[in-house]
Amino acid sequence: WSSDVCSSDLRVASSALLWSWGMNALRIGATLILLPLLLRRLAPAELGMHYLLGSIGLLAPLLDFGFGNAVWRAVAHAQAGGRELPTEGLTETPAVDAPANHALQWQLWQAAKLTYARLAWLAALLLALGGTAVIAARIAEVPAPTQAWLAWGLTWLAAVAEVRAGWWSMFLLGLNQPVAYARCNLIGYALRLVLGALLLWWGAGLTSVPLAALFGVA
Repeated sequence: WSSDVCSSDLRVASSALLWSWGMNALRIGATLILLPLLLRRLAPAELGMHYLLGSIGLLAPLLDFGFGNAVWRAVAHAQAGGRELPTEGLTETPAVDAPANHALQWQLWQAAKLTYARLAWLAALLLALGGTAVIAARIAEVPAPTQAWLAWGLTWLAAVAEVRAGWWSMFLLGLNQPVAYARCNLIGYALRLVLGALLLWWGAGLTSVPLAALFGVA
């Protein structure tokens, strides 16, 4: 009976569903923990700037331009034993018992890193131009403009880093590793939450959440 319980516990711990529930719990916890700190540590104008920075940072996933799904499908095809990826037309369906095509996966690894490096440069340019203009229009409203500019710089860096690192999560899903994908996301989000709360408590102000976001991506 004890061995059955241990085996059941191991199956639960290795379930992507469990880690997804953990992520949802962390999102709720982020609201319950960070919001009181934000209201207590930031002035009303700074709180508005905080949400403006957060809105700009949320644009980062959109700058993927759909390449993530393409990477996911290509890696899954190679994992299933696909021999090649034609530039047009339908791919040949691999045999059921075909081994993973590691040579093709390595090529996809290199291509994905290069593609997302270029996407990161594009995201850096777009956010630097558009985001800076938006922040400049509101910077006079905050009591500490220098700190607000620093917070924007950290937000920009975190957004660009998130775009640059976006390929690996799709690669994990393509390799049929949903548990590793969910676990990494949960750990990164937990680090952001804890560090952001600590920085707010220590008085880092507007830079708290962007710095925590940058640390979570790294």
